Amino acid sequence: MASMLKYSVLITIGAPGDISGIQALVEKNEVDGLILLRNIEDDKLLKYLVENHFPTGLAGTCNYEEVIQVDIDNRAASESLVSLLIGQGYRRFATVVGDSAYHVNRCRCQGCYDAFDKHGLPREQQMFYPNFVNMELIDSIISDMFARKIECIMCGDDVICTRIMSRLQAEGYRIPRDISIASLHNSTNLDCFSPAVTSINVSGRQVGNMVSKQLINRLKGEAYNAKTNPGYEILLRKSIGKMYSV
Repeated sequence: MASMLKYSVLITIGAPGDISGIQALVEKNEVDGLILLRNIEDDKLLKYLVENHFPTGLAGTCNYEEVIQVDIDNRAASESLVSLLIGQGYRRFATVVGDSAYHVNRCRCQGCYDAFDKHGLPREQQMFYPNFVNMELIDSIISDMFARKIECIMCGDDVICTRIMSRLQAEGYRIPRDISIASLHNSTNLDCFSPAVTSINVSGRQVGNMVSKQLINRLKGEAYNAKTNPGYEILLRKSIGKMYSV
């Protein structure tokens, strides 16, 4: 989108909390605007950009009205998927999410809680693994899930799901006969598994185009949408055993 509108794009990465690289770009007037792909709790970079009234877009959600935001309602989407699975007969879930410093992970986890509460499933009968970043713990977590008779694993994102799915299959577990699995975020990785993984699908290309267009409109002094919800779809696939015969 940006290149089509004759804007150059510079891609930069940095560690969470380290804003020195972006500060240098802003203070040297080397960029006209910024698009952030994720945000964390008490985000220093967002605070810095807002305080300096620097044009900023976010592929996500934050509390700064000045920041252009494009995102789905991750909490509602997660609640919808888990509720759908509960409707199919699932009662015991293990929820595995990444670093809770990221806003999106907290929203997805809360959506799972909402579904359990809505359908009267006691939280103490479910398993929760927040801040899952140490992949070396996968084997012990999987053993724990089977010991607790978990029926379905809810993965917070496609990376976590890929790691868990790969490990389950490497150990000879049959999905979904032995255990079902779903992801709160889809990617092409999950399309390639056999069986393919039930997931929440959001077009990354669409999100990127939307946030780029709105930011460029702002830079040009034209009307723009401060907040946009691109929508999502739930992809029902054969990693869910109570929905498909195996």
